[in-house]
Amino acid sequence: DADDFDQDLSLWCVVIHTPEPYNFGNAGIDPIWGAPCCATGANGQTCANGGTPTGITPAGSTILDTCSCTCSAGVTGVNCQTKTPCDDTCLNGGVSSGFIVDNNCACDCTAINYEGANCQTPKTPCDTCSNGGVASGFIVDNNCACDCTAINYEGANCQTPKTPCDTCSNGGVASGFIVDNDCACDCTTIDYEGANCETKVTASGAKLGSAEQAGLAAAGCVVFLGLCLAVYNICYKSKSDTFKAEGFKVVKGGGNASYELASAQPVTPVPVYSGELLSIKSVHTEL
Repeated sequence: DADDFDQDLSLWCVVIHTPEPYNFGNAGIDPIWGAPCCATGANGQTCANGGTPTGITPAGSTILDTCSCTCSAGVTGVNCQTKTPCDDTCLNGGVSSGFIVDNNCACDCTAINYEGANCQTPKTPCDTCSNGGVASGFIVDNNCACDCTAINYEGANCQTPKTPCDTCSNGGVASGFIVDNDCACDCTTIDYEGANCETKVTASGAKLGSAEQAGLAAAGCVVFLGLCLAVYNICYKSKSDTFKAEGFKVVKGGGNASYELASAQPVTPVPVYSGELLSIKSVHTEL
């Protein structure tokens, strides 16, 4: 049979391709037909993936070319050009990769909630969040995270109390937290408005900015000082008129005003009894 005949030739060439002393002294020549053994696979192509050439070349004879390749396990094709992919041994939707001949079969479990060589083990979910934070991710994937947005804590594990907002002026009521970037001010109970209750609202409803408020305050101070000066002048004039009416004159010195009698007043004699002698003494009444 022709197939058995070709197989016999291939076996002889496999023998003579081996090193001494196992090739029986032959050097690439078939011992039966004297034809050269194949150095390549079919159609003169190199055997791939570790395949070994087999068969003989006609060398001018009428014998058919029987060159081919003997392939390793996990490789197919006339010249061993096709690798056999790894058996699909991955479970739970894991994705198989690699080739048997390369001995690199593996399962990719990243897209599913399983782990292990064949994606056979459920992944352990993360559970490191404090104070009611919501955990996500899996320990094996090293992607644990905590969602703290619904609670008043922050940090990698929601372990730190959030810092409340405190940017409101003039008694405005603050709300929100700095880390959430949701600070706001309630100005409804005061006569101010604006993002931070910084703008004064006048009786007419007009808004006063910071510069206008400063100007209004300065004007108020001027009016107050003017009123104080007017009251002082009124009081001073009233006192001066009173003393003048009583016969005093104004004496200024050292920055202060004083009063003294404008002229000597008549002295009223007052009788004083001193023992047996009765005398009249003058008594001055000091004002």
